[in-house]
Amino acid sequence: MDKKQILWLGLLAVVLVLIVLLRPLNVNVSSDGFRNTVSVAGEYQLDTAPDQAEIYLAVETQDKDAKVAQQQNADLMKEVLSMLKFNGVNKEDVETTDYNLYPMREYNYEKKRYDDQGFRVTNSIKVTTKKLDSVGKILDAGVIGGSNRITDVRFSLSKEKKREVFQQALDQASKNAESKAKAIADSLSFSLGKVARVSESNVDYTPPIYYAKSMMMESSVRSETPIEPKKVTVSARVGVEYNIA
Repeated sequence: MDKKQILWLGLLAVVLVLIVLLRPLNVNVSSDGFRNTVSVAGEYQLDTAPDQAEIYLAVETQDKDAKVAQQQNADLMKEVLSMLKFNGVNKEDVETTDYNLYPMREYNYEKKRYDDQGFRVTNSIKVTTKKLDSVGKILDAGVIGGSNRITDVRFSLSKEKKREVFQQALDQASKNAESKAKAIADSLSFSLGKVARVSESNVDYTPPIYYAKSMMMESSVRSETPIEPKKVTVSARVGVEYNIA
């Protein structure tokens, strides 16, 4: 290839690059450069009855010897689980939530040092049940079996009911947003177009919790502990943006 051919090829490459860089872009922009839209937030709250409960129990033991504290704890927890089973709690409805073995130390102000006080073992479990009328019975069974700590009792929604109620709340929140947008359009004398954008801001609930102070409890219960569930408040919020026709 001679110098003349190389020069022509170089010029051709430059021309092709300029064609690519200078070609017009296909961009859709309205005459005024932006869309006319209106944005609203729809909200909705509903109260619904919980359909399951979570009971948090624990066994706490302590001894100068870590092995002794651990064995005592294991023996007591076996009794707790046995008593729960005897009162109709299925094995798959019980799960361990926490297990700790740690040294206890107390500061000696006279000697200005920490003195060892032995070891403490804590084994915590969660019992889940959909039989809300048996919550008090389960609490009592745990205490009779050997549980000496009750952390709390939570009334919540099962996955199935949560899905159903959340869908209902979002549906009503969306209708609330539409109602707000129509009210704004009527007051300002314009027409709503199609929905331009929708976003789920929030949908959730907070289960009511019955807190119980950590305490050593008697190994027998005279009557069933009364526990009455509260309703659960579900809230939903959605953001909707409408085009202005």
